[in-house]
Amino acid sequence: MIELKAAVIGVGSMGRNHARVYDELPDATLVAVADPSPGPLQRTMTRRKVRGYADYREMLEKERPDVVTVAVPTHLHHEVATVALEAGAHVLVEKPITATVEEGRALIRKAHEVGRQLMVGHIVRFNPAIQSLQE
Repeated sequence: MIELKAAVIGVGSMGRNHARVYDELPDATLVAVADPSPGPLQRTMTRRKVRGYADYREMLEKERPDVVTVAVPTHLHHEVATVALEAGAHVLVEKPITATVEEGRALIRKAHEVGRQLMVGHIVRFNPAIQSLQE
């Protein structure tokens, strides 16, 4: 069994949810979280008993995660996800993928270039309550 080292960049409400899920997955270990806001960072570190970083680049360099969730404000998606891909991580980026179509295309190209998986978190789409409403 392969255990993945996971990290979350951005621990606002969605990022905290991703941290919780990684913490509960049997084949993943949440190794670190990153956020420049001290309050959310400290709360997540304490609750999840995980290392925290104000600088996501430092986290990527020191922790070398296999998979990273990017849950930062949309205008930062392209930059942060690109850095994570270049650091060798597979990336799950919260929706929307980026702020512009051009950035989205560039991010997809980067994932192909570095041979890493890139996913967009359309998580609500698979929520059973939402699926029932759609029916």
